[in-house]
Amino acid sequence: MTTFGFEAEFHDNVAPLMAGLHARGLTATDEMHSYHCRCEMCDFETGGVFRGQHDSSCGGEVISHVFSTDNMDEAVSAMTSLQAVAVDVDAEPSLAAGFHVHIGNAEFGRDRYALADAMWAYLRWEGWLGTVASGRWPEVRGFNVSNRSILSGCGAYEAGEAGWGSDEWGESGFTFNGPDCIQQAEEEFSDAGLAQVKRFAYHWIGGDEERHLWLNLQTRNRKTWEFRLWNSTRVAWRMELFSRLSALFLNKDAAPELLATTPNDKAMLSIAGSLDSELAGLLERQLACARTREPFTTVPG
Repeated sequence: MTTFGFEAEFHDNVAPLMAGLHARGLTATDEMHSYHCRCEMCDFETGGVFRGQHDSSCGGEVISHVFSTDNMDEAVSAMTSLQAVAVDVDAEPSLAAGFHVHIGNAEFGRDRYALADAMWAYLRWEGWLGTVASGRWPEVRGFNVSNRSILSGCGAYEAGEAGWGSDEWGESGFTFNGPDCIQQAEEEFSDAGLAQVKRFAYHWIGGDEERHLWLNLQTRNRKTWEFRLWNSTRVAWRMELFSRLSALFLNKDAAPELLATTPNDKAMLSIAGSLDSELAGLLERQLACARTREPFTTVPG
């Protein structure tokens, strides 16, 4: 079982959005609370599937309670209700709004090598994920930066200083530079050396003070990973797609294929199809959208 929750940011009409959600019994209050409010209503002590809070980068965000991948019907029902109210009151996201998915990593326990593998799998697929994340928008919103970008210029010698060095590492240094750095590391190192490189990447990104990354590890004492790369949406099936696809990267059964397969549409559809047929169907729908790979400003109609 994997736990997850999400934050759906909106730019316009956030007050009527909250009122509409409250009228359906989905929130404990009909008002947006302050940014990062920790009152009993915002801690879900008084019930409700959602809470609403003002946000520093948009009009406000709708925050879900914790769902489980073992009971996706509950999450999908909540997403469908959010879509219905958002459409009814014309609450819109914008290029400044994001859809953040928090995925619990309890399945991995204290296995740092498994967590490093999961982080590396994400790095391998990050460029491909950016295409899916942008969706109907021209690009991924600019408030966050890719994880590969903060690795740029980092060298293997820094891992040695942190006490993770090995003879193999010392004989063959490595610097994360350029778009092909992940592939280069996989080609340069044996399994033992590559395991060190992966751990370095995991600890470097996890220890960085910047939380505005496409994948943020600075949440809840690292008990959850926050996928921040998704552009906001008020469409329920895209909310489900982004949630399921984020969860895939913290699925131990998916890790071997994610680490061994060249990132592309066909490969991901195959991996998803073997583990989560609903994800595969949603992904096919997203990839088939004309606006997934072409900015909406250039698409007729």
